[in-house]
Amino acid sequence: MLLFFERKIRETKRTLAACDEALNNLSDEELLQKLEKNFSHYSAKLKRQKIRIE
Repeated sequence: MLLFFERKIRETKRTLAACDEALNNLSDEELLQKLEKNFSHYSAKLKRQKIRIE
């Protein structure tokens, strides 16, 4: 079961890394706002996942 949660955490980290890279390289304001919202969502999700395995 722990392996399952670790896989999910790695998946979330990859998503966050992709969002972060996109945020650093985009200039479209509307898309940036959507990505920031998405980044915040996955950041909170990662925190919840980390708490769950402790």
